[in-house]
Amino acid sequence: MPEEQDRALKFEEVFHESRKHGKNYLLAIGIDKYLHCPKLKNAVKDAQAFIELMTTRFQFKEEHVSGLFDAEATRKNMINVFRDLAKRITADDNLLVYFSGHGHYDEVFDEGHWIPVDAKLEEEDEYFSYNKLVTIIRAIKSHHTFLIVDSCYSGSVFVGGDRSSVSERLE
Repeated sequence: MPEEQDRALKFEEVFHESRKHGKNYLLAIGIDKYLHCPKLKNAVKDAQAFIELMTTRFQFKEEHVSGLFDAEATRKNMINVFRDLAKRITADDNLLVYFSGHGHYDEVFDEGHWIPVDAKLEEEDEYFSYNKLVTIIRAIKSHHTFLIVDSCYSGSVFVGGDRSSVSERLE
């Protein structure tokens, strides 16, 4: 346990202004106005407040911040933003992803999802799967990648049927 604590990084140590190398990238996704799911009240506000916090208190420059809110937060747009980040981010850079919206857990495949703004209920093929997220994170060669997920089933992002650890699944 002490080894794990020694290796653990504090959020502020990674993203504080004193960081000299690399850039800090932020992708914030917030969805309130779902087309086929119950509406939410604070997801967009929370995502925008998080952007404000990160650009004022930490070393996040506006040109390295992306946001998808409500109608913009389709599965296609999420993949396109991540693809752009995978092309731009280097091994010296950090990535912080913030998602606030509905989630879904598929018991058949033991897999969680983010629900995009336009996805229909019970149409899992329209959702953004955690397996897709893991594939994307592997493709982004950042120094550090942090995920903050505020949705149902967000705890299952890296836990599948094999119950392997995050590092084992990303290797």
